Amino acid sequence: MVVQKVSVVTLFPRSGNVFRQISLIAFLQNVMVVLGYRYEITSRTLALPLAGCFGFGGGGKRYHEVKVMTMPDNCDVYVDGTQLGNGVTVVPIEDETRAYQLKVCGPPGYFCNSMTIGATTPRSIEVSVPKDHSYYDTVSANDIVNRWLQVQVSDNYSAAEAWQKLVASISTGIADFEVMDQKSFYLKTAWKIAGKRRDSLRTRSRIVVSAESIDKGNVVFKIKIEAERINRDKEKVKDIDRTFKAFIDAVETAQSRLKISSK
Repeated sequence: MVVQKVSVVTLFPRSGNVFRQISLIAFLQNVMVVLGYRYEITSRTLALPLAGCFGFGGGGKRYHEVKVMTMPDNCDVYVDGTQLGNGVTVVPIEDETRAYQLKVCGPPGYFCNSMTIGATTPRSIEVSVPKDHSYYDTVSANDIVNRWLQVQVSDNYSAAEAWQKLVASISTGIADFEVMDQKSFYLKTAWKIAGKRRDSLRTRSRIVVSAESIDKGNVVFKIKIEAERINRDKEKVKDIDRTFKAFIDAVETAQSRLKISSK
């Protein structure tokens, strides 16, 4: 710990009353004891273990700080990959010779925004994160998307009858088919994309149906809702557990019409 010595003469001019000087020194001693500081007083010096205490001396090094305000106001704030706070966060610029990577990520329904900050960054900045429009166009469906649903058709229907009802159910609200082959009992709807073109990521979904068994009295179809995150080039980024409510409704309608019990 750096100990700064301040001249008693500087603190208490010689022209002042000697008894007043002694009283002030005693007062400072008592304050230091209450605060738990160690001190050393001689006839010429007063030692303070904390630089800049009581306004005397040069004080410790102060870093440039950047106050980050987010929009919306409950975003997570990261610096160089480490989360420093949520919402308003003060970022210390301890090394003024380097750049820091600031990343602000919004709550569900928002993207992230990244930038570089440093010693020349204003002391207060506001960072907005863009809205994820596809989030609001879709619903959570973790228990149904991106997995095959094996469905057993009621004995009341032949494979052809069950297929027609299945196609009719899926056609409701989903008009576009990419593939539909009645002979092989296979269909695939066209991709439907959620979100806006300007969004960095969007969500797309489609329904795929195939026959597992078409034996009389044992007609089994497999249905899957595929849901993916895609970039601006419509390339898959990853699977996602959100899809259009209309897709979920189509599958549930097919189950109801065919009296299907999922396995």
